[in-house]
Amino acid sequence: MKKIVIISLLAVWLTACGSGLDGTYADANGIYHYVFEPNGKVKIREQGQMQEYDYQLEGDQILIDLSEESEEVLVVNDDGSLSPKGLKDVYLIKQE
Repeated sequence: MKKIVIISLLAVWLTACGSGLDGTYADANGIYHYVFEPNGKVKIREQGQMQEYDYQLEGDQILIDLSEESEEVLVVNDDGSLSPKGLKDVYLIKQE
């Protein structure tokens, strides 16, 4: 039993430490701009200002905590681009 608990905790810890995104993602029109840090923080440019939020990865979705009552969901596409959930034809591409 102890072995199962230790292995489970180790798996959760490794997932938490290694699952962060890193880099800037933006759409072609410059409307959407996200700077992800591997420590679970993301900076989003909104109305010309950068705001910092917490995020977490869950499968192929990125959950961004905008407030206690609100979150934004981005979907990780097969090609590595990101799309705001519910918006068609909006693709955030990693910037070089």
